[in-house]
Amino acid sequence: MSRILGGKQAALAVAVCLILVLTAGVCFGYSHSGSVNRPVPYGYTVKCNPGDVFTVSVTSSHETIVEILALTPLGTEWARNRVSKSPKGTNHHLEYTAPGDKPKNNAAYWHYKVQIHAAADKKTDFSLNISQRGTGEKNRDEAYAEQAKKQIDRLGEALSKKRQAHSAKSASLREDLEIKKERIVKWREKIRAEKAELNELFDRIDEEPNDAVRSDMTFKYEKRRSQLHQEIDRFNDAAAEAMAVLDREQAELQEIAKIDNLLKPLAEAYSKGDLDRCVLILNGSDLARSMGWLTINR
Repeated sequence: MSRILGGKQAALAVAVCLILVLTAGVCFGYSHSGSVNRPVPYGYTVKCNPGDVFTVSVTSSHETIVEILALTPLGTEWARNRVSKSPKGTNHHLEYTAPGDKPKNNAAYWHYKVQIHAAADKKTDFSLNISQRGTGEKNRDEAYAEQAKKQIDRLGEALSKKRQAHSAKSASLREDLEIKKERIVKWREKIRAEKAELNELFDRIDEEPNDAVRSDMTFKYEKRRSQLHQEIDRFNDAAAEAMAVLDREQAELQEIAKIDNLLKPLAEAYSKGDLDRCVLILNGSDLARSMGWLTINR
């Protein structure tokens, strides 16, 4: 015969996690999280119209160096010229403005390569965000503005419907989760009470001088202990099911956050009549492209 073991009860702690709800958002423009190792840097190419301004923000787990390289076609290759570089660190912010005239090499855009270098011989995680804005000149191009507005309006309607769907699903999952959480909390208390009673019975068995009585108490103890272990297994299954619902709710909330983080800068630019800024935001958005946004050449 053995006392109720703590290892079985330890699994009950999963229920505590049901109280915590965390959501993650993403930045507008181009964003990417990844890792980099020496000597190969991570790189991303930014295409700019004359006068475009772009900002680069990087955070990293270990020290990194961030640089911006101007790219110029040279035969079948690209000539590279560094135009900006940050000192070694874990937080970087660079801003660069493309020349106001058109490239002399007949290229459609000014091209720039943003590179992130690990400063040490270890895997370095990083988060990169790039935002870009134009001069407003493209807003005066009627054909461009008309095409942009049609696509933006169509995408805006689709995003709104998508957000409503995720919101409704999230609310349904939250309602289901609250019911499960209430049941689990009461169930957990019942299990704890039964465990305490069995521990008391265990102590009384040790102190019982009558062999026949002690044998009967032991039989009842072992039976209740077996039943309790089965009850804990059922509880853990229910708690795992509730955690699965929580994970699904988290996924819905993350999708809502992605949409909100796209809609916020988009609505701000749109309200100001800056359709070119809207195009820059949407051209760099994976979410927009996944919903049918067609890249508009600037």
